[in-house]
This record gives sequence, structure tokens and C-alpha cells, in this order.
Amino acid sequence: MHRRLQLQARRGGLADPTLRPVEVLYLEAMNAAAAAPEQAIGMLESMITLYSADDTSDSTDERRALCVQLAKRQLALLREDFDKLTARQLAAIRERLATADSLASEHPSQARDMYEAILRLYGDRAWAAAVVAEARQKLDSLAGKR
Repeated sequence: MHRRLQLQARRGGLADPTLRPVEVLYLEAMNAAAAAPEQAIGMLESMITLYSADDTSDSTDERRALCVQLAKRQLALLREDFDKLTARQLAAIRERLATADSLASEHPSQARDMYEAILRLYGDRAWAAAVVAEARQKLDSLAGKR
């Protein structure tokens, strides 16, 4: 079904009148997955909540039910990939924090720039909140040493 939806969307775009709203939402989430996996996860979760509420009723549309099932499978895969990605990124950020820490006494402006870069790059990412808070605290302590 995933391939069929992608092909259908390529031919007629997301405005294709044969696509159901749930299918359009699924395609939008999957299109967002590469660049913004956290956003795609949220979209799939919301789509599943919205469209699976009456999965047990006799009036359930088969295409909608299939799309919800596909979204549940894709959500599980996306979460797994996202967890692996964030683990790698957190390790890299912690390594950069350690480098900035080692520079702080001899090259405080370089350390300050690195802490600020962490805040700019990861400040709006929920999964990075702890390391961002650490970078902010270290930046504040550098500012106090001026």
C-alpha cells in the first residue's frame, strides 16, 4: 500500500481527488520523515489517534483501516530509527561539550562559541534538553568569569 500511495501521489500530487484524507496525511508524514523525523512521528501518532478511533465498527472504510495499520508499522520503524539517531547525536554533542570544557580555561571565547552553537543547533529539540541545559549552564559560568 505504501508504494501504491507514493505512486498515486507522484502522478496526481497530494491534491489527487482519489486520495483519502488519511492517505494524504500518511504521505505528508512520510515525506517529512527524512528531514524532520520527530515531526513525522508526531504526525503519524496524531493520524493514528484520529483515524483509528472507530476501527472496530462495521462502517470502517477498508482503505482507511489499511492506511492506519501501515502508519502503525511505519511509526514503529521510525521510532526505532529516531532512537538510534538521537543516541548517536547525543554522543557527538557530549563529545563537543567535553572539547569546549577543555578549551574553557585557555580559550574561553572558543568554548563560548561552541556552547552557543549547541544552543542554536539543538535548543529546540526535546531529546537534547539535558545537554542543552548543560551547555547553557557552562556558558553562563563562562559569562560570570569575564
